[in-house]
Amino acid sequence: KWSEARILYLSCDSFINQFINSVESGDMNQFRYRYRNVDVLVIDDIHFLAGKDRTQEEFFHTFNTLYQSHKQIILSADAAPSEIPELEERLVSRFNWGLVARIEKPCYETRVAILQKKARLRGMAIPDDVICYVASKVANNTRQLESAITRLLGMAMLQEGKIDMELARAALGE
Repeated sequence: KWSEARILYLSCDSFINQFINSVESGDMNQFRYRYRNVDVLVIDDIHFLAGKDRTQEEFFHTFNTLYQSHKQIILSADAAPSEIPELEERLVSRFNWGLVARIEKPCYETRVAILQKKARLRGMAIPDDVICYVASKVANNTRQLESAITRLLGMAMLQEGKIDMELARAALGE
């Protein structure tokens, strides 16, 4: 039953730091229990494992334990597994066992839709020309779009709440 699933989401940096702390404190059993007794493990930016041999070793065993127990493992990275430098081949192999999907930059229309939705969720009224301007200037990813909305909101709060093209240009550093 998915409503009762134990889901653990964290950044790879957090995994690495908790691993280091567990090694230093001699509390590896608790660390292993935490990561190996979940239904879904989600780790963001797994490419930060590159070059960290002991952490890769521990993650290898964690991955195997979860996989053999038919648990879900969801990883995100800036590159395909085979393109991550200094990642052990056995991890590359295991990461490729599942679905590897490349997520491309959103097109202009998608960026406009994302900005409109983010503005609605925050209760912001942003004129269409400002939305289109931001969508044309911020093209890389959704995080940058979210950041642009946050800057617009913050600057609008300082300037009596008015969001216009002048404010958008200032918020985007032009």
